[in-house]
Amino acid sequence: MSTKLKKSKIGKTRGDKITDVVICAIMVFMSVVAIYPLWYTIIASLSNPNLVNNGEVVLWPKDITFIGYEAMFENKSLWRGYLNTFEYTVVGTLLNLAVTVPAGYALSRKSLPYRGLILAFFMVPMYFSGGMIASFLVISELGLYDTFWVMVIPHGITTFNMIVCRNYFTSNIPDSLFESATLDGASVTQFFFKFVIPLSKPIIAVLTLYFAIPQWNNYMNGLLYINDPKKQTLQYIIRSITSSDVKQDLADPTVDPDELREAQIKAGVMKYSVIIVAALPLYILYPAVQKYLIGGMMVGAVKE
Repeated sequence: MSTKLKKSKIGKTRGDKITDVVICAIMVFMSVVAIYPLWYTIIASLSNPNLVNNGEVVLWPKDITFIGYEAMFENKSLWRGYLNTFEYTVVGTLLNLAVTVPAGYALSRKSLPYRGLILAFFMVPMYFSGGMIASFLVISELGLYDTFWVMVIPHGITTFNMIVCRNYFTSNIPDSLFESATLDGASVTQFFFKFVIPLSKPIIAVLTLYFAIPQWNNYMNGLLYINDPKKQTLQYIIRSITSSDVKQDLADPTVDPDELREAQIKAGVMKYSVIIVAALPLYILYPAVQKYLIGGMMVGAVKE
C-alpha cells in the first residue's frame, strides 16, 4: 500500500517551489534580524573600543580585548545588583507560581461557587488600573517602599497567566479524574499535590519562563520604589553605567579631558559586556524549559 501511495503522490508545481523559496528567504531574513543584535553585542564586547566607536566592527571582533569584562568585574555595585536581581527573580517566580497555579486550578473547576464573579474580579484590574501615582501611594501606605518585598509582592499574580493556567487545567484535568480520586479517599489537597501538580509540568515550565523573564528585566520598580543603592536591581545599575555623566564632566576645566574620554570609551565598551553577562541566566533558563514550551503554550492558550 505504501508503494501505491508513493506512486500517486503529486509532485510540487513550479508555483509551490517558488513559494517555498520565498518562505525560506523570509525566514532566513527574520532569523538574521533577530540574531544579529545579539551577535553584534558579543563581538563589540570583545573588540577594541575605538574600533567599535568608529563603526569598524560589523561581523567579526577586531583587535580582541577584554577591557570591558575587566572593568565589569571591578565594579562591585554591578555584582551587588546582580545578586539582588537574582534573589528578586527566584523569590518572585516562586511566589507567582504559588499563587497562580492554585488560582488557575480552582477557577477551572465547575464546582467552584461564583466562579464567573471571581474571574471578573481578577480581570477588571487587568484592563483598568489606578496608574503610577495610585500604585506608589498604596505601596507607601503598606510599608513596602524601599524594601525587598516591593520587588516581589506587587506582581504576585498576573491575570493573563492565570487564565492560561486555568485553560490548561480545564483541558487536561477532567472532572472524572477528580471523582475517581475522591472515591479512593483522596482529599482536595491530596488530589492537587499528587495528581494535578505532576500532570502540570508543561504549564508550570511555561509559567516559570513567563514570570522569570519580566522579573529579571524589571527596571521601573527599582526606579520608583527602591531608594537604597544596596537594594537596587541589575537593570537599574546597567542604566546608570550606560548613561554616565562623563560627557558633562568634559566641560569641567579642572578635569583632564583625555582621562575622561578614555573613561567614556571604557564605559561604552563595558556596557556590551554587562549586557552579555546580564542576559546569561535567561540563556540558561530557556533551553531548560524549551521542551515544554510549545506544548504548554498551545494547550494552555486554547479552551475547548
